[in-house]
Amino acid sequence: MFVLLSGLCFFNLCRIYRLFYCMKRIILFCILLYHCFSLSAQYERAVQWEEKIQELRDKNRKEGIKQGCVLFIGSSTFTRWGDAQKYFPNSVVVNRAFGGSMMCDQIYFFDEVIKPFNPSQIVIYEGDNDLNGTLTTPEQFMEDVICMSRLIHYHYPKCKILLVSIKPCPARVQSFDKYKKANLLME
Repeated sequence: MFVLLSGLCFFNLCRIYRLFYCMKRIILFCILLYHCFSLSAQYERAVQWEEKIQELRDKNRKEGIKQGCVLFIGSSTFTRWGDAQKYFPNSVVVNRAFGGSMMCDQIYFFDEVIKPFNPSQIVIYEGDNDLNGTLTTPEQFMEDVICMSRLIHYHYPKCKILLVSIKPCPARVQSFDKYKKANLLME
């Protein structure tokens, strides 16, 4: 009787182990699949911005690299800000924003957009494109903000970072709650 009972226990343990092993493989496959699609999406965004990034490279060659500048990066809110120098009269201001960008784009193009300048200060405006019409949550956006901050401080430990809060846009009223939450997280 004992042998039979221990045999059944062994049989059940084998089944449980096989089930666990199968589930582990399924979970690993799902994680791999997620990362493949994530990398694919990043690559598509990189291709989308290649022309604009080339324009920024050309601008750097034409204007020269200004070390120790106040660097503005972000989306169209900054591309449209033509008189930023007026608000920072004692600093050299460089604007390398590109319209429609998201924080993940700034991270992806860090070497192209930020690294050449060795900035003393970076002013960042991102968030409205990240949160509007996407599945990105304010918490996920904040993870990108933290990632960008760490990347900047890794390369430039003394660089000051200014985050501009996400502005409400009447055309994007459906995203106001996400904007408010992201702004609270950035405080």
